[in-house]
Amino acid sequence: MCARRTSLTFQRIGRAVALATTWFVVLLRIQPWPFSDYAVFLAVGQRLRAGDVLYSGIWDNKDPFVYYSIAALQGIGQPALWALEAAWFVIASVSIYSIARTYLLPRSWARLLGGVLTPIILIPFHYFPGTTHIPGVALSLAALALFLGNRCAITGIALGLLILFKLSMLPIALVGLAVLVLRRRSWRSLLPIGIGGALTVSAGLLIVTIRGELGPYLASLVHNFTYSQTNTETGGTGLLAVMAERLTVLTDMNVAVTIALIAILLAITVNQRKHIELWDVTAASFLTALVLILAIGKFPHHAQVLGVSAALAIVVLALATGRAREAQPFIASAVAVLIALALAGIPDPKGYRDALVNYQGTWNAMTTIDPSTQDLLDSGGPRKFAIVQGGGLPRSPGLEDWELACRHIAQRPWESDELLSESLECFPTAEVLMIPRGFTPASEPPAYRRFTESVAELLERDYVCTDASSSTLCVRTRDER
Repeated sequence: MCARRTSLTFQRIGRAVALATTWFVVLLRIQPWPFSDYAVFLAVGQRLRAGDVLYSGIWDNKDPFVYYSIAALQGIGQPALWALEAAWFVIASVSIYSIARTYLLPRSWARLLGGVLTPIILIPFHYFPGTTHIPGVALSLAALALFLGNRCAITGIALGLLILFKLSMLPIALVGLAVLVLRRRSWRSLLPIGIGGALTVSAGLLIVTIRGELGPYLASLVHNFTYSQTNTETGGTGLLAVMAERLTVLTDMNVAVTIALIAILLAITVNQRKHIELWDVTAASFLTALVLILAIGKFPHHAQVLGVSAALAIVVLALATGRAREAQPFIASAVAVLIALALAGIPDPKGYRDALVNYQGTWNAMTTIDPSTQDLLDSGGPRKFAIVQGGGLPRSPGLEDWELACRHIAQRPWESDELLSESLECFPTAEVLMIPRGFTPASEPPAYRRFTESVAELLERDYVCTDASSSTLCVRTRDER
């Protein structure tokens, strides 16, 4: 009896240590910093705070509530932005815990699955803080957990928020819910789900409409699809060009590991499919994620849509291995952690190392005036400015009186002729152009070459350029024609 109590005590201590350690590391790893897309989100958020209209006054291609949430919290600062990122992980973890308990897994294992394994799984190799896929995964898992908990109206609210934060991931949640509705024949649940979703989306779109952003947002959705059907590297739009890009995503080593392991976990548990309802949900979510990658996946980080099925797959494995799980809890827990790391596509050790070693540097980068903002402030009083090729992303307060002349802040080689021409026609209206240091015309693709050559001609004719700390500032020397 004493030996058993001692064993249980050690198990509890071990799980508590694992939980605390996991969240300590995870919270440092997910601290927001101005990297990749998130730097753009921060720049857009600051322009919204300055009064610009989303999509028509300042443009980026994500869903509106991504920017609204960031803009609302930027006034508070880094702690609030950090808390927002952490909240998505908490929602996902609590959802998996709830799902595990719904299927009668012991609380100790539900805590391990939700509190330790889920956050590990949701930080794959290509994760970066602020990625919009994390809200999509969290809200998808929340919708499934709420439905399983018979909270149908709130399930609809979760779906509505998913539409407003990450519309492209909606099919994953809908397919998972459809499987549950069909298996349980719970047709009556559809009405409260629909009402909850409709009210949430209506409220969200009312805000978008009041801000004058509905039309531009709908246009951005069309642009997003067109963009997804264009090869980023070559600018090609044919089937072969698009499939070549999809193949690059699917054959990325880290993405391939995640896909292979989910498939293996489903294969080794398929004989228990009749007894494990969640198996069908996981398989359906997995296949839907693969379809989404094939349809619109352009970069390896887009494979984070697999996060829903990856988190569910580890719960399926726990349900299917009850005897082994209870007979050797320490070994089973250790194996589960290793599987979670593999489901994350083998996490990026550099990302974790930098988060642990340089957390103060990350904090400082988010709490001091960024170089682009400082360059503009140092150049003189408030003026009209535009950004060429993402030559600077001002994301700090202080430019509220400056007017952004051109809505596109990062023209890329794969952009359409229409969008490149729009920026080219707009640039002469700016008194200051912020361009990358060492700017030179591009050679490929042809449309982008013509665009950059025209920019070079404009700079030569109408502007005087001076290197600043982070970019080159070009000041107009003659009146706009």
